[in-house]
Amino acid sequence: MFYFELYDDKRLNNKRAGEKWDTINLAIKLSRIQHPLNIRKRVALLFLLVLFPGAVIFYLFGSSWSVAWCTSITFIISVKQAQTKTPLIKAFLDDAIRQKNTKT
Repeated sequence: MFYFELYDDKRLNNKRAGEKWDTINLAIKLSRIQHPLNIRKRVALLFLLVLFPGAVIFYLFGSSWSVAWCTSITFIISVKQAQTKTPLIKAFLDDAIRQKNTKT
């Protein structure tokens, strides 16, 4: 989800598509070094917002509603987390560009 906003960043305008992807991936890796993922929080969100309500919906209404719930809420959580993390990753984009330029 980070790619939607970061791909059109003005600092990457002069790069080809493959170079943009590599630079964005490097910026994400650099940000993960400084700010690692909280796996417990992710698992708790998965259980409390996706799996548990999905199981209740499956029991009450059937599989089609359960699948719809799980996919839609997973998408919403991904978008929300990307919105909150993208400004953090943008701060590492300059470092990633600098590292990519020194490698080539």
